[in-house]
Amino acid sequence: MPLAQDLNELIRKFGMAMATAAEKVLHPVHVPGDAEPDLAPIEANRTNLSKRPFKLFPSQRVKIAAMVKGMARYKRLWLVAEMGCGKSPMSVAAAWAFFRSRGRPDFKALVLCPGHIVRKWRREAEWALPGAYVKVARCFHDFLAWRDKAKGHAGPSVLVVSKETAKLGFDVDKPCGARRKILERTLDAGGKVCGSSVEMAACPDCGAILHEDTDNGRRAVSYDEYIANNEPCRCEGCGERLSTNARGFRSNPHLDRFIQRKMPNFFDLLIADEVHELAGAETIQGNTFGTLASACRYTLALTGTLIGGRAEDLHAPLWRMSAGLLRRRGFDLGPLRGGRVGAISRNARGFTMGYGVMERQICRDASDDVTGTVQRGACGRRREFKTIELTKPGISPDLFNHFLLGRAVFMSLSELGPALPTIERILEPCPMSPPLRTAYDTLDKTLEEALKRKAACGGKRKGPPALATIRIQALDAYADKPFGWSPITCPRYDDNGIRCGSEVVAVPEDLGDGHLDGKDRRMVELCKKEVKQGRKCCVYPVFTGRHDVRPKIMKALAEAGLRTVLMPDTVLPVAREDWIARHVEEMDVLIVHPKRVMTGLDLVQFPTLIWFQLGYSTHVLRQASARARRPIQTQPCKVIFLFYERTIQEKALALMGEKEAASQALEGTFDTRALKALMNGGEDSDIMAALARSLERGAPKVNAKAAWSKLTEKPAFMPMHAPVRPVLRPMLARRQLSQQFLFDM
Repeated sequence: MPLAQDLNELIRKFGMAMATAAEKVLHPVHVPGDAEPDLAPIEANRTNLSKRPFKLFPSQRVKIAAMVKGMARYKRLWLVAEMGCGKSPMSVAAAWAFFRSRGRPDFKALVLCPGHIVRKWRREAEWALPGAYVKVARCFHDFLAWRDKAKGHAGPSVLVVSKETAKLGFDVDKPCGARRKILERTLDAGGKVCGSSVEMAACPDCGAILHEDTDNGRRAVSYDEYIANNEPCRCEGCGERLSTNARGFRSNPHLDRFIQRKMPNFFDLLIADEVHELAGAETIQGNTFGTLASACRYTLALTGTLIGGRAEDLHAPLWRMSAGLLRRRGFDLGPLRGGRVGAISRNARGFTMGYGVMERQICRDASDDVTGTVQRGACGRRREFKTIELTKPGISPDLFNHFLLGRAVFMSLSELGPALPTIERILEPCPMSPPLRTAYDTLDKTLEEALKRKAACGGKRKGPPALATIRIQALDAYADKPFGWSPITCPRYDDNGIRCGSEVVAVPEDLGDGHLDGKDRRMVELCKKEVKQGRKCCVYPVFTGRHDVRPKIMKALAEAGLRTVLMPDTVLPVAREDWIARHVEEMDVLIVHPKRVMTGLDLVQFPTLIWFQLGYSTHVLRQASARARRPIQTQPCKVIFLFYERTIQEKALALMGEKEAASQALEGTFDTRALKALMNGGEDSDIMAALARSLERGAPKVNAKAAWSKLTEKPAFMPMHAPVRPVLRPMLARRQLSQQFLFDM
């Protein structure tokens, strides 16, 4: 039989044969229709505490049942669910059902999450777990108090700690008070009354003297005695806690190391939320996650964006979750230890070679032999060629088969069925006015010439990489704010590669304060149209520092008669949810940086999300774009991307679409072009490097709409509740099935 010419022909000819072969290997641990745990107590408890009727969706029940069976087989489990699927209540419900089935209703769980959602996690745990004792630990005494009470608590006990607190460690409070002299009267040997001055500990605010209970009754505490004690007290008068924890002077124990050394296996379960933020191989937060996972009996890792497009994104988390699987595949950190760079980081290259895409660039002279033979000089020395290795956003399907199959439960929002609102991605190309186009092209040409001059100079050539990044960011920011710019400078280096100051490389043209162009006017038109239809809008600007575009956006929207509110930078992460709830009735449009709402916040009041600027992170893009799409959303959702045609913004949007397709392919969204992105990786792993190459003369033109069309086509696979024997695509049959089941291979 002749070979298939493309993937579609391969599926058409051999799809059923591959499906049959896959079914012989795959043995579902749980399928819809199997017995599920009784979750009625959880639903009743949440209904009672939230004052709203609550019932889990059938698809959520299936995932919970799969997680319970998965935890029984493996101690480390992944829950990869899109934003809005309900990862928090599902994970807590699965923990409750699992430990209840094992006769451990008094299990103890540790939740590691971003700082701005600790209160949300406390609420979710209290609502989901009947009779639970839940506490947020913000200091070491909170942690010790929870531990002491959890030991005797008859029901579930949950401790919620932010990843920032766990990273920095807990400050140990020390006693602090004021000195207050009192006259103590006594009788001498002759019976004469005499007095002496004694310094007592007192509250600095109200002046009340501190007392303590003893066997002989209450007595005042001296200042020296109180300061020497390790336990701060509270003032009986005003209730103020008399303590201090000055950094650098008081001890600062780290939670992860304290638990690992002093309390191993005290926690039955670790729930690590937004685990993709803990994926750094050399970061303190990533190491904290690994340490806590090793100290707890079971681990649930939750994320809505498992991977950012590169296999390397999953490398460090896999070592912390499934080190045994990696060793079975031939990876060993032992020989890599002892260097300045961590062993996990040093292993990343080998992991990428096996499960990702590595591009090698070999630089040779025109006079070199291009036949591949080795050339040797007069003394027999081998000629050396400069080789550059670059990781690209490609992912081998074996990454899923070897490490995630059977240990991960996947869920997409589409599985919630009719309860889920529709979502529409809209790309809005905007034309530049002639003055802005001329100024933009002039700036681009000036920076390009400066880059060529630096590349042609001798020495260590330290300049070009920095200037290439400066060029990208300057062009991106200037298009939206062509005024108020200072001269653009870049680092200057001498012939030895040592930095020696800065030099001016371009002076952007000033088009006047508050200059509005095509993109600004289109944003105003869209907001007016959406608000007129009863749909509040949320606008995402990315440049909010030196080239802040928010004042211009606010002025343009206000002049159009729209009530516009900007979330201040001073709002603490933990208070953002409450801030939005307080001001939502005062606004038609909310302006906020996407990073401030990308996790833990629901923007159901704003069904239209407008990306005024994009940035260069797929994690931020995916998370922030899903803030409004929730089961409680009553309106269709829109995500609108504004960009200037034939600019760096269009190139960036196209590259982000390529990375999005590659990352979503690993999470179960497949079509023919998404599969190609999965295998071949789109344009480049590094958005900034890819943008720099796209600016070179002769680089192929990009089409943002074509890149994003990969994410809007309907998947070619079966619906989630179709029969188990689908027409499968090569090497990916198991991937689609795993959305519904866990497998034992």
